[in-house]
Formats: sequence, structure tokens, C-alpha cells
Amino acid sequence: MSLERYLDHIECINSLIKSKEDLIKKYDSDLENCTSHLSDMPRAESSNNDKMNSLINEKLKIKDELTDKRIELENIKHKIDSAINAIDHPLYQDILIKMYYEKKSFKELCNIYSFEKSQMSKNIELAKKAFNSGVNRSKTEQIGLKRTVKV
Repeated sequence: MSLERYLDHIECINSLIKSKEDLIKKYDSDLENCTSHLSDMPRAESSNNDKMNSLINEKLKIKDELTDKRIELENIKHKIDSAINAIDHPLYQDILIKMYYEKKSFKELCNIYSFEKSQMSKNIELAKKAFNSGVNRSKTEQIGLKRTVKV
């Protein structure tokens, strides 16, 4: 997977995490509303208990999904960091970090490194290739480890 696809995947997961956190807040609000209507006073059976149990179950389910997404996010970030750290050329590492983590524009990168546009484009292209080869090398090593373990 290319760096851009990893980062798009991170954006997607972050968005999903945000929506699940918002949903948990909504469930908390709804649960608070349910419990404020419950009291010790005798009255006809209410569906508040059922609604509250349903909300609690949904909230727990969403929390589990949220935990899974956070773990997935950390795993992807770890893969990206490992691939960037595996690049032998410090300039390429720095370019990728500034582009994707610090969100520097192409123009800003040209100014930072005092490169002409064509030279900067070439360095970005080489940095991305180095990243992709690092990811592919890592996958190959993992497959090799799995085969070694099976034997």
C-alpha cells in the first residue's frame, strides 16, 4: 500500500472514531435522560428500563468497536513510522515527515530545502519509492517469518 493510501485510511479511521465518540456521547445523554425518569415512586410499567438496557448494550458495542479502530489506527501508524525509519536516505525521511505529518505544501518544501520545483518533485518521487520499497520489504520479511515459523 502506498503512503497516500495509508494516510487516506488513517483519515477514514479518524473520521469513524470521531463519529463513534459522538454516538457514545449521545447514548450517555439518552441514558441520563432515562435514569432521570426512573424513581422509587410506584407507577405503571415503563419501557424506560428496556430502553436503558438497550442503550447500555449499544454503548458497550460501540465502545468495543472504538477500541478496535484505535488499535487498527495505531498499527497503521506503526507501519508508516517503521517504513519511514527504514529509509536509508535522511532527506527522504525528512521530506515524508514534513509532507504528511507536518502537512507542508509543495511550495513550503521547496523553500525549506532551497530546491527548484523540478528537483523537489524528483526528491518527493524518490522518497515515495523508498517508502513503498520499505513497505514491500517489510511484507516480504513478514511472509518469510511466517514460513520459518511453520517449518
